[in-house]
Amino acid sequence: MPYMVTLVRSGLVGYYITYTIAMDDYESALVDLRECLRHVDLREELMESLTKVYESRLLYHGANTSDIITQYISSVHSLKLLDPTGVVLERVCEPVKAYLRTRSDTVT
Repeated sequence: MPYMVTLVRSGLVGYYITYTIAMDDYESALVDLRECLRHVDLREELMESLTKVYESRLLYHGANTSDIITQYISSVHSLKLLDPTGVVLERVCEPVKAYLRTRSDTVT
């Protein structure tokens, strides 16, 4: 668990989550992180880190809309597992939803 706390505090947890989603068995990594967050209240840091990662890796004009949507769907599934309350999901995915609404190749 100290590793997870360090990961969240360092701001790298957003990268950790996006890479673990790409793995076949990402659920166990997210369950470990969820348990860490139950004991150490670092939810704000988690949300800030994830938001920064999504902004830098997804929310720019050169990104394909289909890639953004695919990542968004994966994020919804993983963030529900990570935080069953949905608070992290709402805060982190709102900028993605707002950005998709501005794209000319999406239906609003």
